[in-house]
Amino acid sequence: MKTHNSFLQALKIAEIGLWKIILQSGKCLIDKRFLSMLGLKKVDFEPNFDGLKQLINPEDLEFFDWYFEKIKNGEIRTFEIEFRIRHATGKWKWGLFRGKSGKFKVDGTPSIVSGIIQDITDRKNMLLGFEKTRAILEAAISQSPVAIQIFDAPNLTLKLANDAAVELTGVSREKQRMISLNTINERTWEMYKLDGKKYTTQEIPCVRTIKTGEIVKNEEMLLKRSDGKEFHISVNAAPIRNSNGEIIAGIVIFPDLSEYKKNETERIKMERQIHFSQRLESLGLLAGGIAHDFNNFLTAILGHTDLVLLDLNDDSPARANLLDVKNVSFKAADLCKQLLAYSGKGKFSMENFDLNGLISEITGLLKTSISKKAVIGLRFLNERNFIKGDPAQIRQVIMNLVLNASDALENKPGEINIFVGEKTFSENELLSYTFQSGKPAEGNYIEIKVEDTGIGMPPEVLSKVFEPFFSTKAKGRGLGMSSVLGIVRAHNGGIFLESYPGKGSSFSIIFPPLQESDNLKGISAKIKLMEENKLDRGTILVVDDEEKIRDFTSLMLKRTGFEVLTASNGKECLELYQRYSKSISCIILDFSMPVMDGEETLRELLLLNNSIKVIATSGYVETTINSNLTIPPSVIFLKKPFQYESLIETIRKLLA
Repeated sequence: MKTHNSFLQALKIAEIGLWKIILQSGKCLIDKRFLSMLGLKKVDFEPNFDGLKQLINPEDLEFFDWYFEKIKNGEIRTFEIEFRIRHATGKWKWGLFRGKSGKFKVDGTPSIVSGIIQDITDRKNMLLGFEKTRAILEAAISQSPVAIQIFDAPNLTLKLANDAAVELTGVSREKQRMISLNTINERTWEMYKLDGKKYTTQEIPCVRTIKTGEIVKNEEMLLKRSDGKEFHISVNAAPIRNSNGEIIAGIVIFPDLSEYKKNETERIKMERQIHFSQRLESLGLLAGGIAHDFNNFLTAILGHTDLVLLDLNDDSPARANLLDVKNVSFKAADLCKQLLAYSGKGKFSMENFDLNGLISEITGLLKTSISKKAVIGLRFLNERNFIKGDPAQIRQVIMNLVLNASDALENKPGEINIFVGEKTFSENELLSYTFQSGKPAEGNYIEIKVEDTGIGMPPEVLSKVFEPFFSTKAKGRGLGMSSVLGIVRAHNGGIFLESYPGKGSSFSIIFPPLQESDNLKGISAKIKLMEENKLDRGTILVVDDEEKIRDFTSLMLKRTGFEVLTASNGKECLELYQRYSKSISCIILDFSMPVMDGEETLRELLLLNNSIKVIATSGYVETTINSNLTIPPSVIFLKKPFQYESLIETIRKLLA
């Protein structure tokens, strides 16, 4: 009796109810703990098998009938099953039915079935919550765009690999499950450090994290697949521990940084090219400024030399020395022309011409000048490639590039390939090119690309190629590549150089193509001189910020019979012109002055008199002066340094 009471007490504490079914009559007996679990009273329950079925969830009823039929047939003698049963409140409870059949007949079928029922609702809900959480985690890992793998410990057996990991490694899940400690860096993929050294097995992040518990964060490496593809990845690895702190697995997360690294490399490359272009532009401004000032000095030297020569007898011993001074001055003027070419402010004879014919002619002539082991390849992507430019200057550009490519072969067998054609450039692509100034418009350009298979150039050489007088040769060509840059920029073109040691060099030059409205027959940019006419005497206003220029120009003009007024800047010029406008025949106006430059001064003069006669002087090219101002026929350009004869000839032309 005492044992029986202890048993009942245990059932009460465990909230376990008792039930019995007599199969022949269908009678079903349940105790008060069973009824209490469902919030029922004895009167609420029909004590038969059908009454029990009414409590079972309709979704579970089909399985219940099938299972109970197996019990009645004697196929199942002990069992443990779970069903949802209805509480008095209408909510569903999970019940765990444990039982066995007994009192078997001769045919082996039971007469009674009895057992216990336990409320497992809380446990079931917890398990369902766990299952839901697990399903969410598995879906999150599987669908994550970042590659994830989970390895079992301690043998490094792969337990899970998501879709991103399969795609990145190029190895199926089935094959990844065959990975072991001995094959992880061999038969599947290979891992290399950024310095090119291959990881040893013990250095691999997932091995370290499982073997030592190390947490690996953002360790960059190169993953090389068996098909040869290579990816730049960032590896993160951490151990997974059980409640006792033992490492049972390791998780590895490795996002693909390849596209990011590529974009980062392109960005750095673009920034370097922009800085390079800005530095070249600064050097161009410096070279142009020096050439301009030097031209002023040469103008004064040549002018004073001409004045002295006019006063000397033909048999004077000083005449030969003065002529030497003139010759040296002309050589210095040639150097100024080269500096102006580098700065993009040289003076060219512009005409429309076809690049195809010009380049075909040049390459034919150069075959005797380049290395005998060089093979020139020429490919025209269009039947005609028209641009507007100075053919002589463009010829110099091509010759320089081809000769440099030949030198890069170092008398070894190699190729020099020239491609000419029209190409569309985006705004970002044009950022790689060095232009004269301003932001080039995206669109179509005529491209000349000269590529060689020579020795290439390291970065420290590459950054200096276009600097004046820089050369890697024992005997350099002076301003060769510098003048190439200047000529290209003066033609509103751009240039881009790419070179790597041992891989050759590639020069890309682009020019704006001719528009449909342009005359393709060619236009001469040279100014034809007018016939000689007798000079009218009068007053000439000389405007220049250089005192020596004003002095010798005044001497020249006075010898010719003119009266001379001088001004050191635009403001003084306007004041003198307003005071003496009736007597001034023309104005000799320098375009590079402080306070008020020549262009602004000329604009104000034209407002006072739109037919005023002006000789505009500058060390820069004429087209630069005329770029932002509509020039009437009464304004003529004279380039510095000028001599006595050219000055008088220009005045004669203007006053004719």
